[in-house]
Amino acid sequence: MTVSEKDILSSIIKFQGEYSRAHFELVSTYLFDAQNSILKDLDCNLLLSYLILKSFQSIKKKNVQYSYNDLLNISELEPLILKKSEIAEVLDYPRETVRRNINKLIDHDLITVDKKNIIVKPNNCLSDIKTSIYENSLKKCLAVIFKNLNLQISHEKKLDANSINLKNSFSLIWCNFLEMIVSISIIWKKHHSNLGCWYLAGTCALNQMYNTKDFKFDLNSENYTENFFLNLTGKKNNRGLNPTTLSELTGIPRETVIRYLGILIKNKTLTKNKQNLYFLPTNIVKEKNLIKNLERVHLKVSELCFEMIKVIS
Repeated sequence: MTVSEKDILSSIIKFQGEYSRAHFELVSTYLFDAQNSILKDLDCNLLLSYLILKSFQSIKKKNVQYSYNDLLNISELEPLILKKSEIAEVLDYPRETVRRNINKLIDHDLITVDKKNIIVKPNNCLSDIKTSIYENSLKKCLAVIFKNLNLQISHEKKLDANSINLKNSFSLIWCNFLEMIVSISIIWKKHHSNLGCWYLAGTCALNQMYNTKDFKFDLNSENYTENFFLNLTGKKNNRGLNPTTLSELTGIPRETVIRYLGILIKNKTLTKNKQNLYFLPTNIVKEKNLIKNLERVHLKVSELCFEMIKVIS
């Protein structure tokens, strides 16, 4: 395989509008499932994702793979020796929040704790995952990469995004996916104040993408990210979303949505018009922290795509 992470990263940045449609859909699916799971809590779900990730990383190191059906027939994975303080540091939460959410996971029978060992119960944690939806979203992400890197791989066996089989290679693919999702969740949680604000901002961005038929980038411009947001936030795309619709789309209670929108307005991530519709403003490109965090996210996304290509090569 001659495609490198650097090639993939360059493609994602250069064709950011095209790739972001698929990526936002993938991440939105994860956040929707997290918010509407039995936990009803994005923070608690992030902790669970981290614990599943650590368990799957251990499996990956042993060069072992499990299919989705295999995991549904396993009651417990190998114990994880993790201190609450370590988890709190990695996920950037207060230790008390981690303790409370671990107890919540125990109450829902998703994990057990034996002294200092945390044990993930895959048959309970993974049973509600809509594998076909995630597989389809992952295929869309890779399809963009394959399309825009066609010259680099044309002399080899033709790689096809349709070769992804999430159910058969579940532990490996899901490990790669969670490595990306946990990393970018931490980045955006800090940037937007909390995960709920990130979800709402992302939902507004996705809505504006759907309202944008053509992304016309100046490929001679050095700042593709700024170019992307200028297209995304153009006046013709500012058909925003109201709090009720955002609540229905995300599953976040309306009262909480209104509170989070207040934070996003204060942080100048979103703006609203006279119809009380919320959307990303054009001047968001001036926010230096946003650009810096997007660069970090792009790195994590390129790592995911690179690992996914390795799986199907």
